[in-house]
Amino acid sequence: MSNTKPAKEIYEWINEKTDVEILSHSKYDNIPTPNYTFNGKGRGADLIIRASQYNYAIITKDNSSSDTVHDGATHLARYWQDYHNSAVKYVHEDDHIEIDVFLLATQDSENGHLFKSNREKKLERKSNHVEVTAGGEPPLSSTRSTTIFRVLYRFTLFHVQS
Repeated sequence: MSNTKPAKEIYEWINEKTDVEILSHSKYDNIPTPNYTFNGKGRGADLIIRASQYNYAIITKDNSSSDTVHDGATHLARYWQDYHNSAVKYVHEDDHIEIDVFLLATQDSENGHLFKSNREKKLERKSNHVEVTAGGEPPLSSTRSTTIFRVLYRFTLFHVQS
């Protein structure tokens, strides 16, 4: 499963740094947490964080390719929309979990990055089979990276207002 490694790394980081309750999707048998399931159509988040004031649904993606991170943003919007439209319900021990926030995370989220934070590594975009060394990114890649959440914000705002 492609998301097993990032989901486990993100679980370990959150578990080490906080005392929140962490639930993992039942498909992850290598993450030592209570599991949750979801009812309805579609798919659900990889992890759920139950903090004192909010519940967070986290979609995890491997950031070895920027395309995977961008796909994650699409999944994030779809999962939020499914939840918002009551098409999916998250459940733990027969109790419905209200989700307040949907988040996207990668292995570098601990350092405040979605994309690779090691600028010496090559960046790869699978969509057009381009590899460039760090610092030589085409303007399109840089623009995509900086605007991804502005687009999601506008999508969400439009959806809520309509």
